Amino acid sequence: MDETGFKILEMLSNTPGISQKDVAKALKVTPPAITNRLKKMREDGIIMGFLPVVDLGKLGFRITMLSNLRVRYDRVEEAVAWFAKSRNVCAVYHITGAYDMLIVSKFRDTKEFSEWVKEANLQKGKDGTSFMERMNSSLVFNTAKESLAPAKLL
Repeated sequence: MDETGFKILEMLSNTPGISQKDVAKALKVTPPAITNRLKKMREDGIIMGFLPVVDLGKLGFRITMLSNLRVRYDRVEEAVAWFAKSRNVCAVYHITGAYDMLIVSKFRDTKEFSEWVKEANLQKGKDGTSFMERMNSSLVFNTAKESLAPAKLL
């Protein structure tokens, strides 16, 4: 992909709701050129879809938790699958280091978080045992930036 393609993606990522016309104007190209590039990016799987940017705080989700998990070595895939489907989970990462997974999740209050932890602890596999060995969670006090896309792609 060329520099213009990266600039288009940056503008779409950093300015939610920007129109194709405004992108074209900023990059000094025609609106049909933007339309064609976006179509090609969708066909190539670079753009997988467009999502609304939602203020979860206004929906009552005021608590962000970062949870490091240690899981049984033979149960990592099972744990990843369960957490990926969990209603409160925003991101699931299989990581290196002292823990096996990092979970980013949102909750309305600490009671909801507590119930989620209890539910996670109760998950049993085919052999009847839990996949979780340890969970270490941190409450986020302040969010300076929240995006899965880097601000600059070039």
